[in-house]
Amino acid sequence: RLNASNFFFSGLGDKVICFCCGVAIFNWAPSANSWEQHALVSPQCLFILHEKGSEFIREMAAIQV
Repeated sequence: RLNASNFFFSGLGDKVICFCCGVAIFNWAPSANSWEQHALVSPQCLFILHEKGSEFIREMAAIQV
């Protein structure tokens, strides 16, 4: 699931890093969705924009508010 959203495992705890934008995410909740988390913390990521589209990014930003 993490590979699909462009993350690779860092080797430190549950920390993963995006191949494209370099954002690192850790302390994952058991129910966390990697696509949603990626869009929330790195809405400018070109991989997320290409794979999920700008509407998905806007929806995630609206949820965060």
